[in-house]
Amino acid sequence: MTQIRIPKPISHQKMQDLANLPLFHKLQNRRIIVAGHEVGAMWKAELLAATGAHIDLFLGVDINQEHKRVFDKIENVILHERKWVDGDFQNRALAVCQSVSNDDAVAFVAAARKNSVLVNIIDKPEFCDFTFGAIVNRSPLVIGISTDGASPALGQELRGRLETMLPQKIANWLKTAADWRPTIKKSNLDSKQKRDFWHRFAKKALDAKGQEPDDGLLETLISQTPKSEGNVCLVGAGPGNPELLTIGALRALQSADVVLVDDLVSQDIIDFVRREADIISVGKRGHKPSNTQASIIQTMIDHAKAGKNVVRLKGGDVLVFGRATEEIKACEAEGIPIKLIPGITTAQGVAASLGISMTDREYSHKVQYITGSGKNGTLPDGINFDAIADKHTTTFVYMPRHTINQFVQKVIQSGLLPETPAAIIIDATRQGQRNIITNIAKIPQAFSDIEYDRPEILIIGDVLKNSNAFQEAVTGFEDSTKMPAYEM
Repeated sequence: MTQIRIPKPISHQKMQDLANLPLFHKLQNRRIIVAGHEVGAMWKAELLAATGAHIDLFLGVDINQEHKRVFDKIENVILHERKWVDGDFQNRALAVCQSVSNDDAVAFVAAARKNSVLVNIIDKPEFCDFTFGAIVNRSPLVIGISTDGASPALGQELRGRLETMLPQKIANWLKTAADWRPTIKKSNLDSKQKRDFWHRFAKKALDAKGQEPDDGLLETLISQTPKSEGNVCLVGAGPGNPELLTIGALRALQSADVVLVDDLVSQDIIDFVRREADIISVGKRGHKPSNTQASIIQTMIDHAKAGKNVVRLKGGDVLVFGRATEEIKACEAEGIPIKLIPGITTAQGVAASLGISMTDREYSHKVQYITGSGKNGTLPDGINFDAIADKHTTTFVYMPRHTINQFVQKVIQSGLLPETPAAIIIDATRQGQRNIITNIAKIPQAFSDIEYDRPEILIIGDVLKNSNAFQEAVTGFEDSTKMPAYEM
């Protein structure tokens, strides 16, 4: 008898280690010291001046025409021909130096830290309290990119890509947001409606394509803000690789208040859930401790009735062997709005990872998904074994392990050739994916040799002959019925 679990809150993953903490300094009217007369120091002075700070640039040489050209119209940079002295560090927010030697750097750092001033030595990270990364400047949108000195070129390349992604008028949208914020704060919208308002505003801003917000947009967005009521969204998480998550799924995770998570959803995908959301484990595993479907539905309904945005996050596609009908009907019975966001099926992920087409015109005229586990955990009634035995069919069997002996016996009795290619795929599309390549007759033994712990799916059909893994497995075996299980 399967041991019953109850829905259990789980914690967000611990924040991964950070090489640097990204901070955004308010430097308006603060005083900053910069030392050096070459291009690096001049650029840092110009950059810092753009924040509204007051910059004292100690050149240590006579002011030349290039200095005058760069800083002629930048009123908040004062040029000094002399070298810096210890007294120049008093009441400074930051200190930056383009040193000519390590001795010069050591002296500058000592003077800065003596006055509790954070210091940067250009191109010498070992002396730095802070560093300058690549910057995307669409102020008030500012994006800083750091590689901790590992590859500045990568940071610059990423900056270029982000620049092309951002709408041309994004700064105007942000200025509009700042103007609207007091109005929204004083409005009758509750906290959930305000969050919804700003998410819809953000989507419009990012989809603007050169357009600016018009005068009527504020009233339009307010009037379109839905009533603050709970809802449910069934979301397919895909087979496991976070790169296969859909944009719709990502948006749902970013706006959820509560996320009910299956055991088969990878941690890489759970990490996309917004930090403020509650995550609840409601996993079910065949012949292992599991939550009941009734307890999952009740948890989902209770949170939705409390006014929460509830995401039911399931591995693969939410509409394939995911008990979606029961959850849809439960929400409809309670009058709770429900939305469905399909995911990439595990079968699709398997085919892609093996480099095969599910409907290769030489080998397969149809694709079918079946489950090896019925309501009571036994092989379901009504499986059309003649259809599986059709040599022009590709079949994916979900949850195959516990009925595999009976399944293979019946499908061979129905005419499927024992040498028909078959493969067990474990952890499909994830790091560490395992491919057990063999034929259908050897599949039961292959399952018995594998410890049951990770997600598994079985694929049957001649399309596997197109897989490099299969070709490698059959090498040296003229009679494929004698081919052992081969793992890649």
